[in-house]
Amino acid sequence: MVWIKILETHLGMSTAALATVLATFIGGLGIGGLSIAALTRHNSVSLRKSVIAAELGAAAWIAALPFTLPLVEKFYLQFAPPVESAGHLVIRLLTAMILLIPPAALFGSVFPLLGELAEQSRSGVSQASVSRLYRDGLIWSALGAAVFPAIILRSFGLAASNHLIAILCVTTAAAAFAWIPEDAKSRPLRLSSTQTASLIPTRGLWVIGAVLGAILFGSELIGAKYLWLLVQDTFYGNGILVGIVLMLMGVGALAFQKAAGSRRSTVDHAAWVSGSLLLFAVSLVLWIIFPYPIACVGKSLAVWPPEVSGAVRFFMSTTAILFLVLGIPSLCSGWAFYGLCEWALQQADSSIDPIGRLTGWNYLGSMLGSLATNFILLPVLGVTRTLAGLALIACFAAAWLAAAASHSSLERMRQRLLFGLLLVLCFWIGKSGDVTFAARAASPNRVLLHTEDATGIVEVYADPYTGDRMLFSNRLHMEGSNSPSDVIVKTYQGALPTLLHPAPRDVLVIGLGTGMSLAHNLAPEVLRLTCVEYSRGIVRAAHAFDADNKNVLANPKVHLINQDGRNFLRLSRDRYDLIIQDLFFPYQTGVGNLYSFDHFLQIKTHLLPGGAFCTMDSSASGRPRRIAFHHKDLSIRFSINDVMA
Repeated sequence: MVWIKILETHLGMSTAALATVLATFIGGLGIGGLSIAALTRHNSVSLRKSVIAAELGAAAWIAALPFTLPLVEKFYLQFAPPVESAGHLVIRLLTAMILLIPPAALFGSVFPLLGELAEQSRSGVSQASVSRLYRDGLIWSALGAAVFPAIILRSFGLAASNHLIAILCVTTAAAAFAWIPEDAKSRPLRLSSTQTASLIPTRGLWVIGAVLGAILFGSELIGAKYLWLLVQDTFYGNGILVGIVLMLMGVGALAFQKAAGSRRSTVDHAAWVSGSLLLFAVSLVLWIIFPYPIACVGKSLAVWPPEVSGAVRFFMSTTAILFLVLGIPSLCSGWAFYGLCEWALQQADSSIDPIGRLTGWNYLGSMLGSLATNFILLPVLGVTRTLAGLALIACFAAAWLAAAASHSSLERMRQRLLFGLLLVLCFWIGKSGDVTFAARAASPNRVLLHTEDATGIVEVYADPYTGDRMLFSNRLHMEGSNSPSDVIVKTYQGALPTLLHPAPRDVLVIGLGTGMSLAHNLAPEVLRLTCVEYSRGIVRAAHAFDADNKNVLANPKVHLINQDGRNFLRLSRDRYDLIIQDLFFPYQTGVGNLYSFDHFLQIKTHLLPGGAFCTMDSSASGRPRRIAFHHKDLSIRFSINDVMA
């Protein structure tokens, strides 16, 4: 969470930027697992020295991040185009890989090493196994995901939090030096007798592990889209989401351990893992069928009980929604991966190779699931069909696993028939269902436009009585309307900045909205107007207001840029007579950067001599104390004290 926040300020705050950073880190974990598996497959290494080297190497890289980050950032600023494009994605991915792959790979190599130590130390039916290590690691990771955003980052800031992570790595290395025996060494890979008797080849387990990571991560991203329709999109909410998913995966692993008990060698792993995948698919189908009742539960906790603070209600509401939509998928993932670990360990006399490859492919599957969901599935299929597609993938994986492990042809036929019916059900629900419950949420208004992509859900409603149109992003944020009162406000917001500037020939506007204020920014003396908007859904929705915004996007003077405003200013070398920043909600994830000291400095460097900057601010978008800080930053950077409310 700390590195996501750090790189957000350097690589952009758009959904594409966050997805790239997260996918790169997860891919690095996978590379670490696969690398340590390959390194120890035919060689014996010291577990003590390997763990210490990995932790100290990660600590050194993290401690050096404040010095390496500016150097790598120069590469990004030099070569990345100022618009979101395939070229920009490649440059951003390369930058994130340089910064994150080394420490992530070192972290990814530690779990297989400790797993080998745990397996060597177990005696009889002792629970000191790699599977328990996996379970405990998930629970502690969940605690870290919840504590760092809510307490550590809030109290100490990004730089100190980054140094704290380095200190924790050094502490782990010291613990490894004290507790891991000096003579503990890894065992080269030797296949056990159960490998030859197994109906499932070992590489089949890696495929199932990758599929498991992909469908869980895809479901988690869709869960975030669904969550932000019901509660405010904040960094703390993202921390709660990650923490709950990890915690429930740990609970699922614990449930498998308790269910297997001392029958570790006699458990039908194929049936247990395929059953969990099937339950995973069923839970996604139920989510598509019953999205509105789930939303009602979450919304009720957002306002009740009224005597508790808003932060507590936010936590209760967010937690309840996530438990209902991601609870069963997370439990099933923990159960299934624990089972895959035990299954893989039965087929080899070493832990590092099977566990390293299993975790490696699971992480790589998560990375591919993240990238595919954000950049392909959501833009092409939308939220509901993507969720149904993930359920289909889970059904396919469960069917293949169950059929491959079956001894009877009749049993395989029955299983294929059952899974075939489930596939048909998933396909039908994906076509007819709506996990965003758009029509019901809009009632009594009428939905004129509903768009879904990686940046969020954008809708345009029409009032059935007045005919007024309203633009909403993620359903909770009204970006504007064409009601008579709002038209007056947008007219003033658009016309005043250009009236106050003596010669606004080249104008930059950050934020599009309905486009009505943009139309009034286009004064007769303006020769070029550049509008930066990172949500493609907002751009499509603006056309629903063409009659009110004078079809401003079709004007040859207007140039539309798909990028977040802060990142555009960092990447662009153009300068302007007038820069206008629309009204945003600072508490939303990433948006607070638009009110930061550094952002105001970037704006000043992009102004021509005699240029001016205008931003909209309101007590409705933040606390009065926070707004006072914004005005203080503006006064320092621009030597002005006039504020237009």
